[in-house]
Amino acid sequence: MGAGFHGGFGNTEGTKNNETNKLMKELESNGAKFRKEDIVFITKDKTGQTVWLEKGNSTAVLEHIFNGNGKTPGHSKDFENAFGISKEQIPSFLNNIVTKGSVVSNELKNINGRNGFERIYYFDEKYYVLAGIGTNGFIVTAYPIEYGG
Repeated sequence: MGAGFHGGFGNTEGTKNNETNKLMKELESNGAKFRKEDIVFITKDKTGQTVWLEKGNSTAVLEHIFNGNGKTPGHSKDFENAFGISKEQIPSFLNNIVTKGSVVSNELKNINGRNGFERIYYFDEKYYVLAGIGTNGFIVTAYPIEYGG
């Protein structure tokens, strides 16, 4: 007999795709603006908020994290210097931090006329990352920090 519908395959791509589709539908129903093809990852963090990272541009998200905005450098070197994380590893590293990390600080702030969260994640008993996250869950930026609580 087969394992049936509830077999031991919970970590397969099909399951991940189903969860991704469910979270994207949640964003759509909440009126969030996003392009499915630009999403690098989408997950729920420990606050229960759906959070997602897009490819973005020089002012926000992955492109900003990699290369900065022309006025300020990107944070890829910061991740490399602080954690030994290469530029290519940043998306999956951030996904792990947001999905599995503890939220040690979560402040609603107004930056440039827009409300968003300044959220500090603690992961794997050694990594602190500050993430700027829109109230809709859109990750604007992320970078390593030292945190003293």
